[in-house]
Amino acid sequence: MEAFRNMSHAEKMSCLWMGVLVLSSLYIVCSWVAAGNTHVSCSSESEVKTPTIDHNLAFVLVWHSLLVAAFGVGSTYVMKKKRSSFGVGLVIGATAVISSFTFCVSVMEGSEIRQKKKLTELCNLEEDLSLSSDTAVVVLGIFLAILYVGFGIMLYQSKENLFEHEALIDNENESGYPSQSFQESTNPYQNAPTVI
Repeated sequence: MEAFRNMSHAEKMSCLWMGVLVLSSLYIVCSWVAAGNTHVSCSSESEVKTPTIDHNLAFVLVWHSLLVAAFGVGSTYVMKKKRSSFGVGLVIGATAVISSFTFCVSVMEGSEIRQKKKLTELCNLEEDLSLSSDTAVVVLGIFLAILYVGFGIMLYQSKENLFEHEALIDNENESGYPSQSFQESTNPYQNAPTVI
């Protein structure tokens, strides 16, 4: 614990981001397994039990896992290679969106667990429906949403420190414009006569 306290803010952010990436990998695997889980539909009058896959839920889990992967890769690329004020702002905004979406998917999976328990009792199944991957998606999703929020807050608090070595504003001529945005270029038509 003492080693964590002695870390700089950037090192703490790096450790948190590595935790996010590890949890994201586990979440993606569990989401794909949960998407393939079978469900049973039966009614109290009928004894017919047909195993099916809930395609709506499967689509949401697979799509969300792809978004989580894209967010991890894109944010790592922005923070390592293309760090700019626009890029960091984009990562902060995407962190807010992906954390809320992850929380919503976790709540949806929680209701799926509850529904599977009810179906087990209603259909008088000999074996319980598989709940382990669904439970893992719920737990990992909640932790991932919390880590996303924590990373977004830390990133927002340290956004000024991220650019201390980069010259975003050209202060030499006090123009107030971003440096290199309005550099003088050689225009071949600059001294051309005006044609009426």
